Amino acid sequence: MHQSFHELVPLSLLRTSGLTAHELGLLLNGQPDVDVDTLRAHAIYQSSDLTSFNEEHPSRVWFWQMLLELPAEDKQLVLQFITGSARVPLDGFEPPLTITEGEGMEQDSLPRAHTCFNQVVIPSYSSFHKMCDRFTFAVKNTATFEMA
Repeated sequence: MHQSFHELVPLSLLRTSGLTAHELGLLLNGQPDVDVDTLRAHAIYQSSDLTSFNEEHPSRVWFWQMLLELPAEDKQLVLQFITGSARVPLDGFEPPLTITEGEGMEQDSLPRAHTCFNQVVIPSYSSFHKMCDRFTFAVKNTATFEMA
């Protein structure tokens, strides 16, 4: 295992870089803690009418409220549902985290994720609790893949 790793990252380079094992782990694996405020600050939004899908739109407000209220492990599950990874890359997402209004989707349906695009499509929900319920169901009952 070590030999294969050092074929990609020479030991001499590691020694001169001054990186600690912790720093190297963060570079390779990303940040384990999901900082909701940072995600929100860098998220982009899509809709055919961004004036109505604005900061006060219930789906946007409830999505961020839901993430803030979730325990750390569930935040990671939501992140994995949306991006395919439970960790946040040190240099941010590329493509950026995208929140899309689920136009044409039935009210209270399950959210959809497009992991290749770091995108979640959020339908209209009748209540905050319904959104939490539908996200929880989707996140915990979706088969995902992981790059190990």
